[in-house]
Amino acid sequence: MCESVSLVCDKNNVLNRYIPYTEVLNRGYGNDSTHMKKTIVFTILILITQFGFAQNDKKAVKTSKGVLELIKQKDYTEFFNSFEDTIKMRIKEYQKSAGSDYIQKMVDDFNETLSNAKIDFDNFNKKLVVPIDGNSKLNYVVYQFPMGKKNDSKDYLETSFLNENNFTKIYSIDIVKVQRMPNVKVILGAEEEKIPESGEVVSENYDDTGFVKKIKYRDFTHLITIDFDRHQNKTGETRFPLDNLTYKSFTAYYENGNIRLLANYDNGLVTGNFTEFHENGKISESGFYGNGLKKDGVWTYFDEQGKLTKTETYENGKLINTE
Repeated sequence: MCESVSLVCDKNNVLNRYIPYTEVLNRGYGNDSTHMKKTIVFTILILITQFGFAQNDKKAVKTSKGVLELIKQKDYTEFFNSFEDTIKMRIKEYQKSAGSDYIQKMVDDFNETLSNAKIDFDNFNKKLVVPIDGNSKLNYVVYQFPMGKKNDSKDYLETSFLNENNFTKIYSIDIVKVQRMPNVKVILGAEEEKIPESGEVVSENYDDTGFVKKIKYRDFTHLITIDFDRHQNKTGETRFPLDNLTYKSFTAYYENGNIRLLANYDNGLVTGNFTEFHENGKISESGFYGNGLKKDGVWTYFDEQGKLTKTETYENGKLINTE
C-alpha cells in the first residue's frame, strides 16, 4: 500500500468484489439432460480453462517467489521493474510527493515486517476480483501465501496479477497482518463504522425507494465508505487507514460529479492539507491546518475563473500578512 508496508493500486476508487473461481465457472448453467451436447462441450471448455488456471498458478507462484527474493536482496531497481507498467507509472507519479526514495523505504519496511518469516507457497488461497462496472481489463487475481507454520498462520504475503496478462508482472503486493483487524470499530464523534470482512461489501439503502444510500468495503489498507444522494449521485467518499483508525481522508462531490472538498480529519478535527473547489472544478481556496484547527502557512483564494484573488499567510493560527 502506498502508506505503509504494501503497495496496491488505487484503481481510481472503483468498487471491487471478490468472486471465487468456482462461482465464475458455474454461473448460468443448468443440469437439463436435453442439452447433453452443450454439457459435453462445456465440460471440455472447463477442463481447458482449469488447465489454464493451473498454468497461471505456477507462473504466479514463480513470480511471487522472485519478487520476495528481490525484497530480501534489497534490489530496489528490479523490485520496481517487477510491477505492471501501469503501476510503475503510478509509482513514479506518487514519488513526486512521497520522495524519490519511496521504493527503497517500502522494500526496507517489507524486510522489517517479514523478519525472516517462512512463506508457504504451496498452500495458497486465490480470489478473482472483478470491478463492479464490468471492465474485464481490470480483473485481477489475488494470491494469499501463509506466513509461518502450515494452517497455523494468521498472516500472509499477498500478491495480485492482471487476469488478462501473463502473470510475470505483479499488480500489487502486500503483507497482511490479519490479527490486527478483528471486528474493529471506528468511532469519531457521531461516526461508528464496523470494518467488513475481506471481500465483503455492506450496503445501506433508502427506506422509501430502496436505492443505495451508502456502501462500505475494505481493501488491503483502508476502510472505505461511499455515500449517495436519492438520485444516486456520489456525494462523498471517506477512507480510514486500517493502521490508524482515528484518521480519515474525505472527498465531497457536487451533483455534477466534480470534487467539492478535499480534507483530512484526525479524531474528528480537520488537519493537514485542505482544498475547496468551485462547482466548475476550479480551486476556491487551499491551505494547511495545523494542530487545533489553526491555519498555518500560505492560504490562497481563487474566483470561478481560476484567478488568484487573495493570499494570506498564517503562523500557528495567527494571520501575519494579506495580499
